Amino acid sequence: MKKWLFGGTVMLLLAFGAGIAISHAGSGNPVATYAGDVPTFLAGASGTLVLEDGCLYLRGQGTRRLPIFHDEEVAWNRDSQELTYLGEKYRLGDYIDLMGGVMDLREVGGLRLPRGCAPENPFAVAPSR
Repeated sequence: MKKWLFGGTVMLLLAFGAGIAISHAGSGNPVATYAGDVPTFLAGASGTLVLEDGCLYLRGQGTRRLPIFHDEEVAWNRDSQELTYLGEKYRLGDYIDLMGGVMDLREVGGLRLPRGCAPENPFAVAPSR
């Protein structure tokens, strides 16, 4: 199933280094989130939702991206393994297009990653506001 989402825009430059405050999402929650405002830029990421190593990723065109959603716009149902984003439900294996950008982990407050999840190819999903 192909679903399209268009929201606000986000561009954050990828950088790893000292001073990054990361907390871990609750047990059984594979969704990475952030809180607060972020700089904006138009970009997109698309792929199939997959659950690997306890993390929810987008897999497509030979790459794996870690989508990081605004914490007020996303929920994970552990029993049904469904992602709810902006009122839409997505199952593992669904194709999804997201608007946002590459994330600079040093500039984002309230970053929550699933335990054991490597922040490879992080992609900040744009908030709808």
